[in-house]
Amino acid sequence: MTSHTSFLTITLLALFVAAGCASPQPISLLEGDSEESKFWHQGQEFLTYTTKGITAEIAYSREAGELYIFDVAVYNETDTELLVDPASFYYRPVRNFQDSLLLVYAEDPESRLLEIDKDLSRLKAEEINQSISSALMATAELTAVVASEVGKSTEEEKDELYQSIEYSTHERNLERTKIELENMNARQQRDFWKSQTLRKTTLFPNQYITGQVFFPRNIKADEVILILPLANKEFSFKYRQELVEVD
Repeated sequence: MTSHTSFLTITLLALFVAAGCASPQPISLLEGDSEESKFWHQGQEFLTYTTKGITAEIAYSREAGELYIFDVAVYNETDTELLVDPASFYYRPVRNFQDSLLLVYAEDPESRLLEIDKDLSRLKAEEINQSISSALMATAELTAVVASEVGKSTEEEKDELYQSIEYSTHERNLERTKIELENMNARQQRDFWKSQTLRKTTLFPNQYITGQVFFPRNIKADEVILILPLANKEFSFKYRQELVEVD
């Protein structure tokens, strides 16, 4: 066996072993363990807590990779304004027989939107640069074709030129498609974070707001104590976490 063949065999074996070692992450199930009012709707367990005219309603929706997703609603039935800022929401992960772990804050939609806008700006610049580069390359290729036709290029040289142009055109098309897909994905993400999430809002009397709130996931926690600071008061909701292994 040659050294090249041996190296190729070892590489393929390593890739096969690595692929076989990947295992699915367990699924997080969060069950309410609070004294607050509970009710069920469409398979979701809702916890509610009301004090001094302010009601917070929360339901664990699901996990999405490294995130917990909660559906949250806040009702302002006071006679004053109420600021709702999901960036101030957090949870305290707790492990049995151990001290609480570090606090985990919710994802901030405004920060996410800013990062997406930065990505869109970079993609726009890439799109412009790619268009300019494609135009210059197309001009150079056309010049080369004309030169080969009026010159003394052999048929073999012409074939090589046309193959090179075809390959270059294919690569440019792939790059343009890649930028278009990234742009579309970024815009879809922006639409989601803009319209589906709970965003920083001032609620006037008798107004309410609903939306999704995302928290980084912690599979080491046995309990998750969710805290929503509202009007100088902490609305607390306790959940027990069960990890369901995936066969």
